[in-house]
Amino acid sequence: MHCLVAIDGSKHGNDALLWTARQLWKEGMQLDVVTVLPPMAMNVYPIAPVATAAAVAAVTHQWEVQKQHDEAHATEVLRTAVQEALQAGVTRSCLHAHALPAAGGASGVGDSIVEFAKAKGVGMVIMGSRGLGSIQRSLMSLVGLGSVSDYVIHQLHVPVLVVHGDGAAPAAADAEAPQRKLCIAMDDSAHSQYAAAWLRQHLLRSADELHVVAVALPVPYPVLDEPSAAAAALESQQWRASTDRSLAHAQNLATRTAAAMSSAAAAAGLRDVALTSSALLPEGGASDVGASVCRYAQEHKVDLVCLGSRGLGSFKRSLMGFAGLGSVSDYCVHNLSCAVAVIKAEGDQLPAAAAAAPAAQPAADVAAASGAATAAPAGAAEAAATAAKED
Repeated sequence: MHCLVAIDGSKHGNDALLWTARQLWKEGMQLDVVTVLPPMAMNVYPIAPVATAAAVAAVTHQWEVQKQHDEAHATEVLRTAVQEALQAGVTRSCLHAHALPAAGGASGVGDSIVEFAKAKGVGMVIMGSRGLGSIQRSLMSLVGLGSVSDYVIHQLHVPVLVVHGDGAAPAAADAEAPQRKLCIAMDDSAHSQYAAAWLRQHLLRSADELHVVAVALPVPYPVLDEPSAAAAALESQQWRASTDRSLAHAQNLATRTAAAMSSAAAAAGLRDVALTSSALLPEGGASDVGASVCRYAQEHKVDLVCLGSRGLGSFKRSLMGFAGLGSVSDYCVHNLSCAVAVIKAEGDQLPAAAAAAPAAQPAADVAAASGAATAAPAGAAEAAATAAKED
């Protein structure tokens, strides 16, 4: 696999590089380490409103001095990064360093990374993150300094891994290293199936602990059309039954995925891989689905969370956000303290069977929960009322 690590000389960028070298790199993997030069700033002196030869020469000289300083700084950043990667075990012949120009702002820096990744045919991009809160991200975006990792995730159709926290943790291959804990969040989509296959192929190692989780589809609580105790009891029972079916469907999905992971790990010769499968309770909305995944990852001290992504454009993301159905992967990237891998793929890379026939049972359950009570026979309503009184 051909990977790209974007650094900027900060601790966050160095953490991403060390995480890649110690948790992801394998013999034969090509690793490009890139840093983006700051945009050139042309100064126009107030004392020289007319473009005289002397004024032009002064501005050009200052520009050249700034350019040389920026290039020297980028060279030092890359030299230090290469030394750290070599010390972490990366082979010198597989390591390449590049300084890229930028157009300015987060989009300019992100554009440089995206265009370089496309030109090189990179299979994965790894970046550090400052971990800004929602207010700070909004304020930075207003002045053109938004999240570079957000930009790259939304513009590239290859997996992007965002590293939070300390990347200098020891590798799991070390006999004295703690067991790595990986988590894959699944749903019925082909994108999730592709993410699971990608995780099996590129990240899973012997002695890893893999958590397979699936969040059940939320079932809307019924709104009563009439103040009847019998109708309320019946609809409440139907809602609980639909929620149980949704949870059972999620558990079945997680169990099947874990079984497939186990078989693939055995076929690949991986030993002592511990697998667990869990269904998480539905809470509604993209932020609550993401919150369920984040809560599980934090409670189990997961080192990496892997999610599939539909790769929506900015307009679709905005519309989904207004409806409370925004990106779960975005929520996890912004709120988790561990590494997060957002796995995207082109349409021809997605599993054909899953893309053609997604499971529809939970959706039918939701519809049944919201409307079945109106057609219920009177005998059923009376039975429900009796049960409610006994409770």
